[in-house]
Amino acid sequence: MRSVGFDYPNTCPKIDKAISAAKDQIRSFLDDLLDEACPLLPRKVRTELAENYADTLYGSLEDIFEETRSTNEDMRREAEHQISDLKSQVDALEHEVKQLESQT
Repeated sequence: MRSVGFDYPNTCPKIDKAISAAKDQIRSFLDDLLDEACPLLPRKVRTELAENYADTLYGSLEDIFEETRSTNEDMRREAEHQISDLKSQVDALEHEVKQLESQT
């Protein structure tokens, strides 16, 4: 019998990539906002401000991203548990079938 388990790749790299993309979007949004609000602000200053504000905003949101990662880990663990339970049920049913076959 083949190995039975949750056959889905680890999603942490995908989540990390999405978090990185969110950080980039936050920084870009703030840079654009500062450019519109303060068009005379030198680019270097605007970029530094955008990065600082983005870091601060991301720091406030980081727990939300990490909760997503934690939820994903919980779902993976629960899937493994359910698969294990189903495997046990299949094994018990196979044993019962063998017992019934031996009675005939």
